[in-house]
Amino acid sequence: MLWAAAADAMGWITELADSPALIKRRAGRSTVSEPIAWRRRIGGIAGVNMPLAAGTYSDDTQLRLSVCRGLSTGGAFDVEAFAKIELPVWLNYALGAGTGSKAAAQNLSKKGVGWFSNFFESKSASYVRGGGNGAAMRIQPHVLAAPPGSFDLMMSSVFRNSIVTHGHVHGFAGAHFHALCLHHVFRVGKMPGPDFWMKFADSFIDIPAIASADPQLSAFWIKSWEIKSGLSLRKASVEARDNLRRDIDIVSEIMDGATSSYSSILNALSLKDREKRGSGILTALAAAASAWMHRDVGVEAAIRAAVNEIGSDTDTIATMAGSMLGALSPRPRWRIQDEDYISMEAERLHRIRSGERIRAFNYPDLSQWRPPVTQASAIGVDAEGFALQGLGRLAPIGEEHSGSEDVWQWMRLDFGQTILTKRKSSLVAQVPRSQMPSPATEPVRVTELAKSIPPVVHSLEDARVSQSSLFDDGRLGEDVAKIAQELAGKRFNPEAFGRELLSLMDRSGGVELPVALTALVYSLRTSWKKK
Repeated sequence: MLWAAAADAMGWITELADSPALIKRRAGRSTVSEPIAWRRRIGGIAGVNMPLAAGTYSDDTQLRLSVCRGLSTGGAFDVEAFAKIELPVWLNYALGAGTGSKAAAQNLSKKGVGWFSNFFESKSASYVRGGGNGAAMRIQPHVLAAPPGSFDLMMSSVFRNSIVTHGHVHGFAGAHFHALCLHHVFRVGKMPGPDFWMKFADSFIDIPAIASADPQLSAFWIKSWEIKSGLSLRKASVEARDNLRRDIDIVSEIMDGATSSYSSILNALSLKDREKRGSGILTALAAAASAWMHRDVGVEAAIRAAVNEIGSDTDTIATMAGSMLGALSPRPRWRIQDEDYISMEAERLHRIRSGERIRAFNYPDLSQWRPPVTQASAIGVDAEGFALQGLGRLAPIGEEHSGSEDVWQWMRLDFGQTILTKRKSSLVAQVPRSQMPSPATEPVRVTELAKSIPPVVHSLEDARVSQSSLFDDGRLGEDVAKIAQELAGKRFNPEAFGRELLSLMDRSGGVELPVALTALVYSLRTSWKKK
């Protein structure tokens, strides 16, 4: 995780630079060989020319840490909290974020938009055209937290994570491919080469089955996606597989040649062209190629090669290659922003992987949660000072930098992460207690809920409710599972089910809880009928 953050920090300096002269204006030198202090305009024309310390990371690392917070025992992922809390709040402190990811996060702040129904459309971005690498770059924590024997859960979580923001096959298939590359490194202890890349590409045909196995995706997302994209999910997955296999052949031929170079691979994949530069699949392949080519010379060489290829997506390719090579490397010798917090999260993921009972972050109760209306409105005050809705209290650690309308300031969250916050110069908004992290409580697990299920059902495990679902995270589980238990005791009486469903619709004001109840009742009733 530290190597991924270091690569992100270095690559962000050169990201979207069109010449060595621009890099020199930013950092005082035309090439980057280690994390260094530099300056960048933040917030556009109305923003500030911000000094940035050596090792300051960007959105790649920010979103990986957001994913970390949502992981808990067994590698279960709180995808709803990630979609409805982490992403809308992230807009306040996002650095270097892509257009698609920001548009997705903005749409998720709307009432009634769920993690599986984020089909946004705007002038600058579209969900079903979102094939960038913003999903692939953030899935590393799923692999790090996956216990032995949880491969299917890991890949399901990667897919659920990806489709929250990226609805083009290049986006979610790129995340799928990168996850398999990382998993290979952790399982085998070596970089996967072209033969394995081909196998990973072939596994794209499993994507429709992964989606179909999820209640929310099978009930809503798949059909909606196919209508809006004009393709069947199977056809799109097969086409992505075939295209990637051809690209792997091209890369393999270059690497086998006498003049093999990382730069020639980028050119062959058109990864310096505006239209393809951020492709999820091609970025994942370029990162895998970089890791393979540098497997004997080390992670520092791979990072330096990636971040100095002007015109490519320097930070994301570097951070993905760093994730792979860094897994087999000593701790970085460079200074990295929040290295203590990143190390703490890495240790936490390792404990999950080792089978310990670890809860997710104590997010606010989603039934009471109201996402920030604007980027700056996420920052407010409570009785103890500054606070960031959804994540916790803030302590200022840097001076204020004023733009034409807003103020930027480095602050530290109470759990250790530092963020560059944006707020209105006249800060008066009070942050309600309901919008702050909830008190620590033990989550209700699937196996614990099973003890109180009526004998007609026997257990939630028999009903094949995956531990990756939203029913085991405690916040939704207590309400929805209780209703499901009562319906099971009534042998799923249709009138009782209808009344409960309508009541839940009225109380929640959104689609997430009603769909959750429907999916759980479906699973329980299917198991009951079989018995």
